[in-house]
Amino acid sequence: MVGPSGEEFFIHCGGKLERMLQVIIENHINKSVYLNKLFSKKGDKSPSIDVKLIINQILEEICKALFNIKLKDSLKEFLPEYIKYLSYKFEVKKELISTYEKLEVILWQDMIQAFNSQLSEDLKDQFEENIKEIDTQLRINPKDSALYYSKMKILIYFNQYNDVLTLLDEMIETFPENEIDLMMKKASIFRKKKNLEAGLKIIEDLIKKFPKNNDLLSYKAFWFQYLDRKEEALKIVQELIDNEPNNGMYYDNYGEILMYFEEYDEAVKKFIKTIVLSDDEWYIYQTYIKLGICYKAIDELDLAIQNLIKGKDILKKSSIKDDIKQKWLLIADLFLTEMNYIFTF
Repeated sequence: MVGPSGEEFFIHCGGKLERMLQVIIENHINKSVYLNKLFSKKGDKSPSIDVKLIINQILEEICKALFNIKLKDSLKEFLPEYIKYLSYKFEVKKELISTYEKLEVILWQDMIQAFNSQLSEDLKDQFEENIKEIDTQLRINPKDSALYYSKMKILIYFNQYNDVLTLLDEMIETFPENEIDLMMKKASIFRKKKNLEAGLKIIEDLIKKFPKNNDLLSYKAFWFQYLDRKEEALKIVQELIDNEPNNGMYYDNYGEILMYFEEYDEAVKKFIKTIVLSDDEWYIYQTYIKLGICYKAIDELDLAIQNLIKGKDILKKSSIKDDIKQKWLLIADLFLTEMNYIFTF
């Protein structure tokens, strides 16, 4: 943070000051979310959290209890990004390690949704206008796949999942040559809707139709993971390894499933095997980052830092899409932060 005279101030991650700051922020967020759930209409799943109000309330408290009032302007800029960092931290850990209590995750997911909606007001205001414009263009160019994908991206961004499913059905009729990709997107939407069984049925139907497509078997293994059917998931991946013992991707998949079930020592062995077989493959940055996370979980901190940094270095030099790159860089930084990092805002 920058003081009124240009001085720079740092918050040590994991230090007393940051822990106190987190407690204050969590108290305000929990209070706001509980009140929102208490007074919302039955069945209303969309949080109506006033982000600006929460930030102002947090500012008032921390400027009395933790920080000099002269830092208020700097803190006002710092807090939204820091709260999003905390929100994403809980979401990422839920996806990668699943170690947080269900209620705690729900609270922070609400916060993520609130920030996505309220901090993107300009984009949301344009939602209907953008959709109408794309629909107009589709009437003129009904075979333009880019228009369909643009519309789908907007609908997903605003959680319009039923509309996405309808759109995907249209796309499957219009672009039958892309059936596998589109059906897998449909399965992923069912996953977002918490309907894992519907997603699994899509994958199983595709496997019957395309029995030689090993990618579909990999998807099925991960779907069993989502359903907590560990042995079935690992059996599929082991069969893929038996058929293609030099394919590092399958060892990476095996390690990721073991990681999900918190078998970190065994996951480490699979990720190391992946690196031996496929150190020049496009996905290897993920392997290094996941390996680092596993080492952290078993308290091999030097190896954890080494592999997380290695994954970041590879990723920075890659041509991966920016949104994916930023997600994985943030994941690596989250775990590096917990071990040895200083916030420099």
